Amino acid sequence: MNKKGLLAFSKFSSVGVLNTVIDLSVYMVLVSFGMYYLIAQWISYGAGVANSYTLNRKWTFQRKEPSTVKEVTKFLVVNLVTFICSSLILLLCHEYASFNLFVSKGAASIGSLGINFVLTNRYVFTKTMEGREHYER
Repeated sequence: MNKKGLLAFSKFSSVGVLNTVIDLSVYMVLVSFGMYYLIAQWISYGAGVANSYTLNRKWTFQRKEPSTVKEVTKFLVVNLVTFICSSLILLLCHEYASFNLFVSKGAASIGSLGINFVLTNRYVFTKTMEGREHYER
């Protein structure tokens, strides 16, 4: 990964930390007000995804043109794929490799970060439309 790619990955990771804080904070507030935990989970996860889209689009991948339905749809699909991959990693580590739940969750988080960055960079916020390359090697 080149210098630009490393910087983009660092920004992407920073946004991910903020998304996690938003997700957990919204979840805790909603549950503390008596909302059913699964509904709170969907809302809080959605808040993190909305933040992710906004910050990664403008700050990490520096897109200037207006958002399109196609781009938002791609972003949502990438996040769904990432969620599924993360869940599979969690399951494999915990159920089949017998790692404790915290280690399994950490492995899932690290694995999904890489998957999400690659898919977001290559599929959602592509630079080729502007005549620039993806953040590569």
